[in-house]
Amino acid sequence: TSYESVKNATEAIAELSPSFMSVTYGAGGGVSQYTLQIAKNLKEKFNIPMLAHLTCVSSSRETVKARIEEMKAEISAEKERIKFEQIM
Repeated sequence: TSYESVKNATEAIAELSPSFMSVTYGAGGGVSQYTLQIAKNLKEKFNIPMLAHLTCVSSSRETVKARIEEMKAEISAEKERIKFEQIM
């Protein structure tokens, strides 16, 4: 699938240990939901700082707002995980 192709390509790049990686909205076949999934996979698997692009072209306000909320939730979860690790 397109998603698997992008996932494999980004993992190959991540193996080069870049300072950060950027994933464009719509990665993995033009479906915006994959952007966050790909970024999250790379962050978890390779511990590389991620930048997830969010574009508004061809998207409704509701879709953009939903993607922003998903990204905010992911960031909050990551902050909580870091706090927990620091306590332990």
